[in-house]
Parts: sequence; structure tokens; C-alpha cells
Amino acid sequence: MTRATVIILAKESLGLEVEERDILPSEVLMSDECFLSGTGVEISPVIQIDHHHLKSMNDESITLSIKSIYQQVVRGEIDNFSSWLTPVY
Repeated sequence: MTRATVIILAKESLGLEVEERDILPSEVLMSDECFLSGTGVEISPVIQIDHHHLKSMNDESITLSIKSIYQQVVRGEIDNFSSWLTPVY
């Protein structure tokens, strides 16, 4: 569920083009940013892969933008996505 949510937020809130495909290890080392997503971890920036430092924690990173929007959505702060939430009493 979190992966699908992240993809929707990246497209609709940030206007990003999203491509899902297998990648080669060499492509990972060429990347500028990387993050992990999951129910428990939500969005977790990766800062280093095999001594290759990434920009995932830079103030202007896409990673932190997605993390921020995701957190706003799950807290009910963005009305466009309120239908995703279920109140728990």
C-alpha cells in the first residue's frame, strides 16, 4: 500500500514522472537519491550505498518532499486525500 501511495503522491502532488522497472546495480550507484518505503518505516531516505553518498537528505531533495507530503496525508492535513483515511476512535 505504501509504495502505491508514494507513486500517486509523486505524480499528483509533485508532478513527477514515475517509471517502474527493474534496475541494474550500476544504475543504483549512479543515482542521486534513494529511499525505502513500507508500512512501518513509511519513507526512509538512504544516505549511502557502498560508500557512494546520496543527496536523499538534502533540503531540496525529492525524497524529503515525498516524505513530507506523505506525513501530511497520514495526519489528515491535505484534504485531497482525506478519503484515504479511516478515523479510529
